Amino acid sequence: MSNYGNLNINRNKNRKGKKIIIALICIAVLILAFIFYIGITVGSNNDKSNQIVDAIQENTELKLKVNELNDQIAQMQEEIDSLHAELEAMPTIEPTLPSGSPAPSVSPTSPISPRIGVQ
Repeated sequence: MSNYGNLNINRNKNRKGKKIIIALICIAVLILAFIFYIGITVGSNNDKSNQIVDAIQENTELKLKVNELNDQIAQMQEEIDSLHAELEAMPTIEPTLPSGSPAPSVSPTSPISPRIGVQ
């Protein structure tokens, strides 16, 4: 009971624990920073990254072009459908013969002879 009002008994133990935790956090941050730096320097192969960037750009440009061509195809298909509907709506004209002359008859100009050797 003599140490009832004394709060300094466990104070040194908490300070040591805090110092150890802070030191571990600092070491972990330094290790992560070192790994990040190594990853940046090793992974920064400019030729390869430039090729990747160029390929991605070309891919996006081609996708945009494909979308534009699909839109053009859709517009042309709509135009074809409307022209087809107009064509079907038009009346067909029947041929008429002149009123004074008879219809020409089809007759062979030369006599038909059977083929030789064909059975």
